[in-house]
Amino acid sequence: MLPAPALDDHTPQAPRLRQFLTWALRIAMPSAFVELGAGVILQTPSLVLLGVITLVIIGCMAWARTTADRGAPQRAATILCITMLGALSVTVLMLPVLLPALVVGVLLAVTLGLPYLGPRAHRQLLISAGIVGGLITILARIAPLQQLFPAMPAPVADGLVISVTVIILGLTLFLLWQFSSRLSETLASTQAAHAALEVTHADLAAQADQLRTAEQQLLDLVVTLETPTITLTEGVLLAPIVGHMDDRRQQALTTRLLQAVHDHRTHLVLLDIAGIGAVDSSVARGLIATVQAVRLLGCQVVITGISADVALTLTQLDLSLDGITTVRSPQEVLVPYVTNQFRVYLATTAWTSEISKRRAPSLAAPPPPLHA
Repeated sequence: MLPAPALDDHTPQAPRLRQFLTWALRIAMPSAFVELGAGVILQTPSLVLLGVITLVIIGCMAWARTTADRGAPQRAATILCITMLGALSVTVLMLPVLLPALVVGVLLAVTLGLPYLGPRAHRQLLISAGIVGGLITILARIAPLQQLFPAMPAPVADGLVISVTVIILGLTLFLLWQFSSRLSETLASTQAAHAALEVTHADLAAQADQLRTAEQQLLDLVVTLETPTITLTEGVLLAPIVGHMDDRRQQALTTRLLQAVHDHRTHLVLLDIAGIGAVDSSVARGLIATVQAVRLLGCQVVITGISADVALTLTQLDLSLDGITTVRSPQEVLVPYVTNQFRVYLATTAWTSEISKRRAPSLAAPPPPLHA
């Protein structure tokens, strides 16, 4: 006997099961009355018992439909499968001639349970269907059992076999059609979900690109803030360094200074290291490498802001800054530089004015008179 599922939910399968039960009841109720009437008229006990079995099946169908209406299609399918397998086992004892139809009935029971039962119930249904199929085949071939009930007339037997086979086969095909419709709906919903996933994937990819762009902009901003370059006057850049220096920041500083010197046609760079907390051999060598790289562009470099601790550290590390100009503050370089530039400007202006004065009389003199 198949156990009912432990949990019955309201599923989309309930309407399909109710549809199947509606058609099955419409077919089974007239069939039961025809079998009972024919059994009484022909005085054939086997037909009367077949009509009774059909009425029992009708009662179980009504019970299963009520169960399905309550939102338990799995339990309803379990009731139907158990009822059908039991009815097939009893029917073969009375009417062995119905063996072909009964074998199709086993397939009907399996087809009915496939869309509604869980994996465990599926295994039990298949095992039970195999046992019942083998049992009815064996019982139909046992001669003593074939003589339990008197044989019915051949035309009646043939008509009964054909009608029962057609009914059971028709219900089986109806279930397969329902199953095919369910597969088509599932395929359509899967394709729609796949299309929605592709749209979502495209949106996520676009958002990821935007995030990467924003991240790169933030990284560029961080690099800019870590290694700022300030134009003090024409041809003069101030590069203050604040915080801890490492290899990454050292490389960023060198790259940014070289680019700024090239873009602004800089002649003098003031590298202020007053904001560096500590200087070790790696930081010192990195600063020296930066100065040398900037010098290759024809630009002078002056290191300012060397504290007493940094000077002591450089001495202890035996690092020499020979060839590199160092001062205490940027003002010590900037004021003389600007003053010198101003003197050059004044001298240039005075020279230009003197040249203009010398040219002015010659330009203002009247042309010589013409002699006759």
